[in-house]
Amino acid sequence: MSQLNTSLELRVPYGLDAGGRFASPNDSFDGELACPACGSGLTVRGGPYTQVQRHFEHRADVPCSQDAILHKAAKGVVAQVLREALAKSEPLIHVHRQCCRAECGKEWTAPFQPKADEVRLDHRLAGGRVVDVGVLSGERVRAVVEVRSGGAGDEGKADREKGVPTAVLDADEVLRDPYRWRPAAERARPLACPSCRGVEAPASAEDKRWGEIRRIAKKTGQMVPSDRDSPYWVEPYECWKDTCAQEMLVYSWKGHTWMTDHPPPEPRPESLKHRYSKQARGKYWVNVCPSCDRIQGENSVYEPTGPLPRRLAGRR
Repeated sequence: MSQLNTSLELRVPYGLDAGGRFASPNDSFDGELACPACGSGLTVRGGPYTQVQRHFEHRADVPCSQDAILHKAAKGVVAQVLREALAKSEPLIHVHRQCCRAECGKEWTAPFQPKADEVRLDHRLAGGRVVDVGVLSGERVRAVVEVRSGGAGDEGKADREKGVPTAVLDADEVLRDPYRWRPAAERARPLACPSCRGVEAPASAEDKRWGEIRRIAKKTGQMVPSDRDSPYWVEPYECWKDTCAQEMLVYSWKGHTWMTDHPPPEPRPESLKHRYSKQARGKYWVNVCPSCDRIQGENSVYEPTGPLPRRLAGRR
């Protein structure tokens, strides 16, 4: 039974717009967003020049459930990312796998690019069971994704549909990074890692990106995020100043808001500095070129003109 919650008790990582797309508080969106579980309107709080990170506030007078919010948001985001992946020529999703050979057991990351043309939420299978996300080619089910929330779930779901690759994902893991999956359980064809198969794993677009990031970091002395749980997102960039134009790295972070005066998480990259900007008419935390010390403004480093993802810009 859903309980009446105050807005401070509910965490709403993604809202749903009128067109059925999910957006985080830091994404650009038009109009009001709704809670994915109960449909009530969400209010955006925090942002630039505040001491509070940008976030969604749930209505306190509407009954709702934290587990329902996380579950519906996570499976909706999974479906959205899968649709995005089907429209791309290169895999966007990477799945953590374990080598099937007992003497190895090495973890590795495999690209996931199903041969399909449709993604359906709450898809009913031929046997009558409804799955969170179905990936289909025509009416043939190519893959199934189930999402668990609340720290517990039914890992047995991965074994129910014989012959259909199935992954059970943790809602919090999905919402942390929708493009890298670490299944809590799965039914998939056993695979040996590239080393055991005696082949060199082809470099994915993601591998190439990180190789470029590490190369530039070695050159500039800038920080590379230590692991997948780091709050920082990093991208290669070139200083906009013609007389400099040196390679560098630019950063965004979880909870970033446009031209924010709120300090970034520690440990902080040295090239993120609290500097005065005429455009902002004040100081904010901004990327600075390690070579010439010039500000690399938000408009130049975020999409559509820059490499940092628009969803991390924190601008409406």
